[in-house]
Amino acid sequence: MTGSIRAGLFGLVLSLLCGGNLLAQTGTTLASTTTAGYRKANQNKVFYHDGKWWALAFHQAQGAWYIWRQDGASWTRTNKLEKNINYNLDVLLDSTDGPGRLYIHASHHTKPKFRRYTYAAGVWAIDPGFPKKNFQDFVHSDNSNPLAMTMAKNGELWMFRVYNQQLEAKRSSDKGVNWSSPILITSNLTDPKGTIDAVTYSTAAGDFVGVGYAQPNSNGTGQLGFFYHKDGDAETVWTDESASVSAMGSEKSQNNINMAVDGANNVYMFVRTAGGASTDPRNTLYKRSAAAGTWAAFIVNSVGSGVAWQSPALAIDGENGRLYAMGRNMSSNIVEYKVCFIGQESTLASAAIQTLLANGAQAFEEISSPTGLFNATTDILITGDNTTADDIWFNKIDIVSGGAPVTINSAIVTPSTVATPGEYTIDLTLGTSGALTAGAGTITVTWPNDTNVPASIAAAQVTVNGVAASSVVTNTAARTATVTVPADLANSANVSLAFSSAANIINPTTVGNYSLQVATSAQPVNALSPQYAIQGSFVIGNITVTPDTAEYPAAYEIPLTLGAAGGLAGGSGTITVTWPVGTFVPAVIAPANVTVNGVAAANVTANQVLRQAVVTVPQALAGSANVSLIFTSAAGVVNPVSGNYTLEVFTSVEVVPGISPSYAIQSQPPVVVGNVTASPNGAASVGSYTIPITLGPHGGLSAGSGTITVTWSNDTNVPNTIAAANVTVDGVAASNVVTNQALRLATVTVPNILANGANVTLVFAAGANITNPSVAGNYSLQVTTSKQSAIANSPDYTIAAQAPVVVGNITVNSNGTITVTWPTNTSVPGSINTSAVTVNGVNAFAVSANSATRQATVTVPNAIANNASISLVFTNAASISNPSISGEYSLSVHTSKQTVDAASPGYLIDPSSNPPPSST
Repeated sequence: MTGSIRAGLFGLVLSLLCGGNLLAQTGTTLASTTTAGYRKANQNKVFYHDGKWWALAFHQAQGAWYIWRQDGASWTRTNKLEKNINYNLDVLLDSTDGPGRLYIHASHHTKPKFRRYTYAAGVWAIDPGFPKKNFQDFVHSDNSNPLAMTMAKNGELWMFRVYNQQLEAKRSSDKGVNWSSPILITSNLTDPKGTIDAVTYSTAAGDFVGVGYAQPNSNGTGQLGFFYHKDGDAETVWTDESASVSAMGSEKSQNNINMAVDGANNVYMFVRTAGGASTDPRNTLYKRSAAAGTWAAFIVNSVGSGVAWQSPALAIDGENGRLYAMGRNMSSNIVEYKVCFIGQESTLASAAIQTLLANGAQAFEEISSPTGLFNATTDILITGDNTTADDIWFNKIDIVSGGAPVTINSAIVTPSTVATPGEYTIDLTLGTSGALTAGAGTITVTWPNDTNVPASIAAAQVTVNGVAASSVVTNTAARTATVTVPADLANSANVSLAFSSAANIINPTTVGNYSLQVATSAQPVNALSPQYAIQGSFVIGNITVTPDTAEYPAAYEIPLTLGAAGGLAGGSGTITVTWPVGTFVPAVIAPANVTVNGVAAANVTANQVLRQAVVTVPQALAGSANVSLIFTSAAGVVNPVSGNYTLEVFTSVEVVPGISPSYAIQSQPPVVVGNVTASPNGAASVGSYTIPITLGPHGGLSAGSGTITVTWSNDTNVPNTIAAANVTVDGVAASNVVTNQALRLATVTVPNILANGANVTLVFAAGANITNPSVAGNYSLQVTTSKQSAIANSPDYTIAAQAPVVVGNITVNSNGTITVTWPTNTSVPGSINTSAVTVNGVNAFAVSANSATRQATVTVPNAIANNASISLVFTNAASISNPSISGEYSLSVHTSKQTVDAASPGYLIDPSSNPPPSST
């Protein structure tokens, strides 16, 4: 038995069968004074510290949440928390911080609170300055979707929520004293609400915080997601892996989620779903491999099983490598669980269901499981709502010591064809107590049905880490081989076990995916390997695609070797090719455009929907024949977008599809960008950009979906938004424009169809408010399209220094200030009243004067348009005195935008007329 139930410390499992469908009591009340008040399993309300179990529960008479401590067979109420049952509490224990530090976040729709406690002498004492109440910017949307928190490996605290279709976080780097403003992780959610859970884990790449979310299926688009953040990165930097936790079938998500991390830093996400076919999951377990960084999905309960668990939760037996998945059965309203060894999650679908909380016809609701790795000393304590009795109940899963199986990292078969002797290479990792002694320790492999294991295998035909085995004993009926290891293998050792093809292990006769099992004398429980594929006896060679450019019509050369019994009759035998998703296969392909060993096909039947072509061979092909099947470019097969692909082939004799080696489709070449016109082209000017573009031979764009993206050079300012009306494509306003100010780019959705090879004029009008670089020089911008993603650089365009103002009829290209510098020997006072200076007849807003530099700087009273003419008048009251020496003089003028001084035309000074002049 992998896990048995104990109620508290006294093993209470009462048989109270009273007839009908009533169930025996499993578990018991934490205290009759508690009230059912849990919300979701994403929040932790139970933890283990200092040799004791602790839980959070609401006390009915006191009307408040408390921390409770298990003392022997009873529970003791300790610290008082919040005074309202509508608070949703999440507890986080840091047992590495001195004697222990406890964080409790009280999620609420208007008044969240955050508490911090320090452990001393068996008591939790609240720290000075707590609770913190400044969380009004981080409330939950409703009681069905409370917040959750976690602690990063670097000690930072994180809390998360889904709010208004956004996934958001807050962070504290000082143990909860101060918190950041809300941090946006993504706004790309399908529903305003959702439930989250968060974990921390480590890989070879560093330490990470991960957050998963599950949204309700209220609008038919319920979805799951996962983001991770690397410790030390900017708090806004998150990587999206949501596409890797997609549905296994047609099911949708519900807002029920719980996450956990095992001792190897694999991440688990357990969810409930809605809809789906009978073979789809009702409860799905997603697992993220720490080593590979990839996700796998496993059915825990299928739709067809009739079992659906609300409040899904996880717990981990770290001592024995077991994973417990649990939830409240929505039909019987009792709490149940399943268990599997870590690495054997695929067995959960068929695992026995065991009862965790039940009492006759009483109904249970939400549960809470502890975070961490547990063992035979701690066991695993679960708490939950008994809504009928209106109490909190608990139970313990009794962890029974029993070695976890080895971990099988991979099983590789070469060749992988049916009914062929295969070379089997099995890479595995021994457990922490899994050491094997040379000449005595054994590794036993059990192959799947239909694999033939011979009556004997020579020791020289099997190696352990490259060294021949001491001995090999086989059992043909059981399909096993027991290998005695030739050298000591340490605890946690990585082992490569190889059976050569001379061992004569014959692959199954049926194409499919298979798994083998491995056990050792130290770890006798079988571990299940990752699947390996056994393929048809014909072999597909390397595919040649010409050209191998995305979305180009191409020729496909497909080399085949038929199986020994796979001969095809001329005029009736067929070869069927299925191309990958994204490849275009026409509805009709002329036989002349397909050849088999250089001879035109007898017939070709195409299926556009299935991306398939059935080729009738023109001549007989013998068994084991090498075949060259070629679809010329005239056949009309069009490559998919860039990426790595495989296609499938089968014949009328060998009907199981074989999968080709991977072939690559390259990106289309970039567009061609012509001479860019910036008008005006002055530094720091706002103006229009005209960008001529020539699309590639297959770079046509669809109206309303095709896009052109322009990235400007450094120091160009692209605004946060650009109205579609301010951008035209061949003279027609864009369908949409999306900008990124930080990256200086604008993505334009084209309004009309643009044909292959089209010459396109893309214009950003002055109203787009794109500002030229502030420094004069030569610049280049970049252009890509949704079809041609390779970057095209434009020819250089010139940004000139701002033209100076023109003095005489003074022309100012923008607003701000105008500075006048008078020539030597002119007397300028230290101050000038604004009433003595007018700009276009209106008194100046401000005037500053400097007698030493003979300057006056005038702040204009009204906005002045680009290229406007200005009349700037200093009246006699300004007290500016002409030079005392007759002659021709010139003053200079610049503005706050046009900072280069411009000299005025000469003006004559006659000393005989020296009263203070009026200067214009």
